[in-house]
Amino acid sequence: MISIKVTIPLSFWAWSDSKRMPLKNIPLSLSSKLNAKITYNGNHEIINEKNLPEYKSYTDIKTVTYIIKSTKNGRYKKSTPEEILYKKIHDDVLRVHNRHIGILRSKLKAWQFEELKPGTNIPRDLEGWKTEYRFGVTGRFKMVKGVLPMSLIDILSLRPNFTVHIDRNDMDDISEWLEDGAKDIQVLDELLAQAKAFEIGDNLRLSILNYTAALELAIRQYFHKKLPQRINPSPDMGTINSFLTSTSTTLEQKIRIILPLVIDKSWFKDIDLNLINDVIKARNKIAHDGLIDVTSKFPDVDWKKALVSTNLLIDTLQTLEYLLDSSPEIRHIKDGFYKKFSQIPNVWLYSKYHKTALEVVFYSGDSRSDETLREMIKETSSIRIAQVARFKPSKHLTISFFKYPRERFATYRNGKLIYLPKK
Repeated sequence: MISIKVTIPLSFWAWSDSKRMPLKNIPLSLSSKLNAKITYNGNHEIINEKNLPEYKSYTDIKTVTYIIKSTKNGRYKKSTPEEILYKKIHDDVLRVHNRHIGILRSKLKAWQFEELKPGTNIPRDLEGWKTEYRFGVTGRFKMVKGVLPMSLIDILSLRPNFTVHIDRNDMDDISEWLEDGAKDIQVLDELLAQAKAFEIGDNLRLSILNYTAALELAIRQYFHKKLPQRINPSPDMGTINSFLTSTSTTLEQKIRIILPLVIDKSWFKDIDLNLINDVIKARNKIAHDGLIDVTSKFPDVDWKKALVSTNLLIDTLQTLEYLLDSSPEIRHIKDGFYKKFSQIPNVWLYSKYHKTALEVVFYSGDSRSDETLREMIKETSSIRIAQVARFKPSKHLTISFFKYPRERFATYRNGKLIYLPKK
């Protein structure tokens, strides 16, 4: 067994609804033989800002420290030559850090973060990260000594170009992904992170390519699960797969003709299919004709709105796919919620501590009164208490309330309903 302690530059702001935020010893697991504890390092500030009543403090994170434990038999031996030992340590550090970054990118859409690539000067990298190691569980750590220290340019290159803001709810949301190394980061999530990065970076061509690739994948994944349910008796999966991968049916036809046959029209609310069609047309021109200047070819398209609609359709398909996979408990919560409020929330159940998280989106015309929100909290609490006797809403329930599309205006957490300031 070997223990590795390494500190790597990582910049973001972490917000908390209390005067402190636990940012130490957060578990991360890749396998039963390789796991780590994450500690974020930075300056913690207490705040009392009337425009941010839901926040009591924030931490300006500068670096992240990993305490990594590798217990794989035979991987690390005291007799291993230093060059090989450093290579193995470097590989494990990259695996742990890149898993962490991958989760932040995919689950929180923190596209600003980038994974580390294998270095050409491993001792220098390890020394720049202040890497220490020891064999066994006790004893002093030994510092890795490289040839050259990591330069300031190298350190700055690891910092994102745009500040990432993460709050306590976000940290809770990714906890199960950090703890479960068996959970794969989906290609779809990575495509969306890349699309957003290109969009913010004013690279419309690459943003369009990534959004349409994500849209195609989202439709294929949803149809793969939904179509067998609609085809009776026993569906021929070979025929379904051939249809999903066939080029004879275009992406536009799948969206405009087939999708409405299996999805209620209410799901298309606020989604502009004409704008999505413009995105698909532009993708075809880019991919097949080598189009460079998209805005000149399509001067009348509002590309900001077009990409928002595309992203919303992808999000809708992901929600619908999630509904298909929902456990009986989740389905029961959704059904009870829908019967009383005519809305279907996103629901996450975590086995640890009976934690339950909901997201409720309000569209134009939906009541967002204090009474409605409190009734939703009460109804959800009643359903969960009936399911789990030890469930306590003040400890285990979190609900985020959004105004369409993603403007969070209220949060229920730790037994308190808090309204956020208007943006």
